[in-house]
Amino acid sequence: MERKKYALVTGGGRGIGRGIALRLGKEGYNVAITYRNSAEGALEVQKNLKAMGSETEIFRADMSDLAQVNAAFDEYEKRYQYLDLLVNNAGVTMGSSFLKATPELFDTVVNTDLRGVFFMGQRAAKYMIKQNCEGCIINIASNQGTANFNHHSVYGSIKAAVIKLTKHMAMELSAHNIRVNCLSPGLVDVHGLKNNPKSKYAKKYETVIPLGSYAVPEQVAGIIVFLASDDAVYITGEEIIADGGAKLPVMMDLPPDWIPDSLPDRIKSILIKKREDIEK
Repeated sequence: MERKKYALVTGGGRGIGRGIALRLGKEGYNVAITYRNSAEGALEVQKNLKAMGSETEIFRADMSDLAQVNAAFDEYEKRYQYLDLLVNNAGVTMGSSFLKATPELFDTVVNTDLRGVFFMGQRAAKYMIKQNCEGCIINIASNQGTANFNHHSVYGSIKAAVIKLTKHMAMELSAHNIRVNCLSPGLVDVHGLKNNPKSKYAKKYETVIPLGSYAVPEQVAGIIVFLASDDAVYITGEEIIADGGAKLPVMMDLPPDWIPDSLPDRIKSILIKKREDIEK
């Protein structure tokens, strides 16, 4: 009889991680999650997973703190004999222009979105090898890892590093029958993002996505299920971009009020003129 599969989802108490954890529970996984601040959300996810028959545990861990990462994984090892799937989802999104980015902001994003992913992935891979699991690791990056959006020089650069890290992990871990892939979403409607009155661009951004809307966590979760399935058994070291085509438009396709203020007036006037010429 085939045993039940085990998954660990970081940042599983809310947002994309919550959607992934619940979908994996529906697919029959025993799902453990980590959370940083969303204790109430993590407990709710745990309750829902248990109702599905999932043997689920929650672990508090700030992914920017290596000691907490290791402590959380130590607890995982005590409770679970196997690990078939790690979803490195936990991360922070912090925007800043290149000239205004501070060392504190840089360190926060690097430590959470790259170092945490690296060492949680390392612990997971070692455990998969020890327990002889033909495992799967999926790192969540962002379309900003390859696109160039204004005010995201730090975040975009770190997500690009996650994409590159994925390829190195895949190359080395293939010898142990562990597949590693990367999923890069665009904007996902979590916490009422697109209806957030504080977001200057939330509704405007949706209008320039070719497929016409933000993603929802359930759509991201569906891709995770595919990448972890036997249908994707020959896929490793790849980045899947799921952003509704948001990377497709070029700058001159965007409305004039979307042209970044940081551009010199001369460049802005050229882009606006080109747009006017296209619309004639």
